[in-house]
Amino acid sequence: MPRKVLEFRIVVASPAELYDTRRAVFDVIHELNRTLESQGISLRGVGWEEYATPGIGSEVQEVVSQQILREYDILIALLATRLGTPTEKHRSGTVEEIEHAIANTNNPMGRYRVQVYFRDRIDSVSSISIDEFSKLTEFRKQLEPRGVLYRLFKNDDELQREVRVNIQRPIQEYLKSNEIDFTPHGQPKDFDVSVKDAPAATESAIPVEDFGILDRAEEAEKAIDSTGKSLTRITELMQEIASETNKQVATIESQLISNASSAEKRAFINHFADFLKSKAIALDQEAKAARASFSLFASSIVALAGLQKESQESEKYRSELANFLSVAELMLNTVIENRTSIAGFRTAVVNIPRITIQFNQAKKLLLDAIDECQVFFDEVERGIFEITAKT
Repeated sequence: MPRKVLEFRIVVASPAELYDTRRAVFDVIHELNRTLESQGISLRGVGWEEYATPGIGSEVQEVVSQQILREYDILIALLATRLGTPTEKHRSGTVEEIEHAIANTNNPMGRYRVQVYFRDRIDSVSSISIDEFSKLTEFRKQLEPRGVLYRLFKNDDELQREVRVNIQRPIQEYLKSNEIDFTPHGQPKDFDVSVKDAPAATESAIPVEDFGILDRAEEAEKAIDSTGKSLTRITELMQEIASETNKQVATIESQLISNASSAEKRAFINHFADFLKSKAIALDQEAKAARASFSLFASSIVALAGLQKESQESEKYRSELANFLSVAELMLNTVIENRTSIAGFRTAVVNIPRITIQFNQAKKLLLDAIDECQVFFDEVERGIFEITAKT
């Protein structure tokens, strides 16, 4: 039977050189769409490949833009070594799409309406144009002063992890800010308008200009506290997993060469797999929570620093900012220590042989969770340096 669905449209923009990478982003969108479908939420990836009908205009980009930029919620822009083909008004079609998203301040997704990703890897120096790469670099430098926070990625897997998180976060905030709830069967409660007709979402329920120094300070305190708790839990979980794995490895090896039946061996292995699965899920959840909390902390600190510069008692609040940075630096030290150990543990997990279906599935979940932790560690290192530079 027909049912109401809340649809979010996500435009993927990029020069032609990133065609394969575009497919990786569409794969994530399709995957999330399947996951969120049971909640009455639909994600539609939009790109020129599938949605641009042949037509005529003053230029090709105009034909594309008029079709795919009419209604969308999030623009994901991908760039690598060149901006792309220039248009009549902009340096490239991708730049034109980014500028359209920046200017679209009535977009219901607010600050998340444009998400820009730069590939931080050059496969072959001889294959790039220095002139094109210089134009790309210049454009990248111009984004941050305009308030556009971009991300770097080295490969498609890393990009997919970033996109997966960064698509879900604005959707969750949109649902919360518009007080949209869902029944267990996925039907929206008291919801009878599409995203396009809904009131524009803002960065929070309260206008940004209404926030004061103490509001931002409290926000930062809570965020850094939550991040610290998640980091502590991540460390504890890794220790639990490593300790139990070390205990079980010898037992597993002896079981495999024992005279027990395959069914008995499989039952023993799967019992350990259940343990790994539960811990992997918990580890992944903590890593995601840590990323969200640290992101909030970073934005709060930068906003707090801006307010302090306007304050008549800037020196008083500057000491408070210094305390926040001190706590963040201690966290950075913990992250650096954990990075080495978790990288070694990941290698050990990869080398564990495939034994049973359940064990292999648990192993995959654990590797994904470890990768999520590594992304969090990267963001803390990069974020603290950026905070220090901006404050």
